[in-house]
Amino acid sequence: MKRENLIKNTKENRQKKKQKEDNVDPNKPKKPASSFFRFSREGKKLVEKRSGINDSTINVLVSLKWKELSEEENQVWNNTTVEAMESYKNEMEEYNKTAAEKQNNNN
Repeated sequence: MKRENLIKNTKENRQKKKQKEDNVDPNKPKKPASSFFRFSREGKKLVEKRSGINDSTINVLVSLKWKELSEEENQVWNNTTVEAMESYKNEMEEYNKTAAEKQNNNN
């Protein structure tokens, strides 16, 4: 009984997520990644060059490297994220203006 409910809930959750994805405007700017995820992408590129390392091991190595960063190195990553967030906010302002104009034109 529990297993059946779990399977049913999982299917319903997938369907809800799919509906949300279908309702997303493809022109809407994407929110920038956090400092860690930016670092993670770069770190994975370097680590993946080594053959024979699985994804979970790569994630552990990248996480350890992140924790070992000095304050200055960490600040560099944080600064790039702040810049990306400012750019995102500007893009969202433009997006919202055009969306409002489209809505006004449709009425």
